[in-house]
Amino acid sequence: MTLGDDVPAELRAKVGETFALALPATATAGFGWVAFYDADRLALVGDEHEPAGSAPGAAGRERFEFRVLAPGETVVRLAYGRPWDDSPREERELRVVVEA
Repeated sequence: MTLGDDVPAELRAKVGETFALALPATATAGFGWVAFYDADRLALVGDEHEPAGSAPGAAGRERFEFRVLAPGETVVRLAYGRPWDDSPREERELRVVVEA
């Protein structure tokens, strides 16, 4: 399952399932997303930038794929910005409820 621009507040999943978050990003201008998550409950199995075109400065999407490792509840926090900026321009959170 891939979740797009409108990241829901909550996702229900089962141990062993994977899910992906795909968010707009302008990597050519230095912007990107960073994912913060509980590595005891989720494994990051993919992080890639999907360009929208070949024009300089064109926006694309950043896609994070996670595998669910353990039951319980956890939060994935995503921060968007440039590595040299002190604070992110945008943040999003996804609560993940994992059933055994």
